[in-house]
Amino acid sequence: NEAVKFIEDFEPSSIGFNCIKPEIFSKYFETFRTPEYWGFYFNCGLGDVAGESITCGISPDDYIKTVEKFIAAKPLFVGLCCGSSPLHTKAVKEYFDEVY
Repeated sequence: NEAVKFIEDFEPSSIGFNCIKPEIFSKYFETFRTPEYWGFYFNCGLGDVAGESITCGISPDDYIKTVEKFIAAKPLFVGLCCGSSPLHTKAVKEYFDEVY
């Protein structure tokens, strides 16, 4: 939260929560307010990042269920990070095509 407050002082066009586990972002989201302009790229990976053996740890359907929890807070962007696949990207696109 301190980092977000610090960055907000520079009036960025948006603040991204990138390469963050959904569980960790959920804790932040439940405790602090989101910036006015923000978005996220959740980390979908499991495994040893240092050893470069990252595998997918969340299915595309589960990723969408996770994303849905945060849509009411109006993120500017939603993406994917480590451990995701083209199937995740397709699921996100289809979700937003359906919703919007």
